[in-house]
Amino acid sequence: MRVKLPFLINKHEKVEHLKKPKERENDVGVLKILRDNIRKYKPNEFQMGYEDGFSLFSAVITGHTECIEKHIKRNPQCLNKKNDKGWTPLMYSLAQGCSDGTSILLKAGADLTTLNNDRMTALGLGASYGHRSTLRNFLKHCRELKGAVGVMKMANTRDGNGRIPLHYAAENRQWEACEVLLHYGSNPNVRDNAGDTPMLLACASQNSPTIRAIFTKGGDPHIANNLGKTGYSVLHEKRKYLVEEGAKTKGRKV
Repeated sequence: MRVKLPFLINKHEKVEHLKKPKERENDVGVLKILRDNIRKYKPNEFQMGYEDGFSLFSAVITGHTECIEKHIKRNPQCLNKKNDKGWTPLMYSLAQGCSDGTSILLKAGADLTTLNNDRMTALGLGASYGHRSTLRNFLKHCRELKGAVGVMKMANTRDGNGRIPLHYAAENRQWEACEVLLHYGSNPNVRDNAGDTPMLLACASQNSPTIRAIFTKGGDPHIANNLGKTGYSVLHEKRKYLVEEGAKTKGRKV
């Protein structure tokens, strides 16, 4: 599931800017969609700047580390506040690939397992967007805090959809993120609520680097989901060699 960042506005902008714009005859395609979205948009209290939480969101999204530290020091309670999409500052930091900002938030005690309205964790969002260095930074912090066993548990923690972060990395063809997660112990054969494994989702993506990254770390293309589909069955014929040749090398069955 590809996740879109919630639309934000500058808190210094006037509310009049959100009034319905005039129709233009040449509005087509993407521009029309954007205008329709703006008409439907209603800013929440964070986005209008009525609470300090907005300032931390802004600092994280723009990557201003000094501002992040300042707002956390001034108002520690804003660290884990959510906006109307259920996103926390840490979620934005991982989705945006703000590695330094992520470090600051983690050291300040940001909640690692909070779920947003889509029932996803910050690490799951980071895996979706595939920022390798930020993911590595996050998992290194977990290892320092909880040890090798703790970081493996974090890499395999299920969210509200029964998924671990590797599911999202595989589904969104983020093969480098897959490599990082697998390095820290993610299980490529965990089944989510639909019965899909990261290996099956990688095969469904038809992305060769993603398939290879997961298969070479033990991904099983023959585990069926709730509909009876397997990774091997959803692979296009021209890509089945990725698991067939690998299986011969490792002595595995296909």
